[in-house]
Amino acid sequence: MEHYKILKEHPDVEIVALQKTFVLFPSFEVQRFPGLKTRKVREMSYTPDFIIRVKGVDKPIAMESKGYARKDYMMRKKLFMREWASLRKRANRYIFYECKSKQQLKDDLKKVNK
Repeated sequence: MEHYKILKEHPDVEIVALQKTFVLFPSFEVQRFPGLKTRKVREMSYTPDFIIRVKGVDKPIAMESKGYARKDYMMRKKLFMREWASLRKRANRYIFYECKSKQQLKDDLKKVNK
């Protein structure tokens, strides 16, 4: 909530979306041995806390406010960076930003303004 307040009040930041979900792998069906029953495997997705635009930065930023990370966070983060923030030819590439404290966010926004 504190990060949201800082972003909302900053004149050079526009919050584009809150918790936008990116599908990293779509769902699929697989047959399991020995019964050969078909089972559906759920999609894997990643949802950063904010999508923001910062004045002077040409790409949208996927921002993650991280206090405590769940077990699968590192894997999902890496897959997101590989797919959506990579050098692949995508029209909508994102910059990834992970923020751990209010002070870090304030300091980083000052750096961008310079």
